[in-house]
Amino acid sequence: MVMSKEKMTREVSRFVTNYREMRHGGSSLYEEAMWQYADMANGGRGHDGLDTFLRDKYYQGYPDEFFMQVLSCLGEFDRYTTVAMEKA
Repeated sequence: MVMSKEKMTREVSRFVTNYREMRHGGSSLYEEAMWQYADMANGGRGHDGLDTFLRDKYYQGYPDEFFMQVLSCLGEFDRYTTVAMEKA
């Protein structure tokens, strides 16, 4: 299943809004989510540390570009993807 450009734009906007609220609220889950997004932006599956691959369960059909755009819109792209690429 390929995500249309229009749907991706809507989804990016929705997720960016949610993550901005999460970051503003000081949630510790924000940073964890950004690490997962960096992994998925680089083609990974975003393992939750237990038994779930987030991309397989929640983000089927979402291209790497979606995760790159969310990170970029949040101003987190360089911070998280540089380290994630070094770990790969």
